Amino acid sequence: MTNAMRPLKQRIVNEKLRGYSKISRVVFGVPQTAETLEVATTLTSAGYTVVYVNTAEQARLSAVGHTDTAVIVPVATEDEGGLLTTAKIVTALPTAKVILFTLIEDERVAQFAEFIDAKIAFASDGPAALLAAVQD
Repeated sequence: MTNAMRPLKQRIVNEKLRGYSKISRVVFGVPQTAETLEVATTLTSAGYTVVYVNTAEQARLSAVGHTDTAVIVPVATEDEGGLLTTAKIVTALPTAKVILFTLIEDERVAQFAEFIDAKIAFASDGPAALLAAVQD
């Protein structure tokens, strides 16, 4: 391999480590609503495996051991905080794609998402935004 090819190879490795590998499994750690069920149905028909869990912590535990996973985590949770769960997922599974699902726009959440290379989906944007975040 020539020196000119090394940066390209390293960029490809870095992209895989940051969660840009092909996603085939989606873990929903958000409440089951008509909108999330619509997204889940669309993802299932597109060939994704969809898993629903009740809490953000269960979403993290469900993602462990799978390298091709997207995890949808609510920012506001009753168990451990969504941001804490997200940090744990990114640390334990650098290839997982994390999507923060939030009801309101918050600059701190946006900065955190940018720092860890996560996507944000707002509930007010509807199911299309959540679907786009998973398939992006």
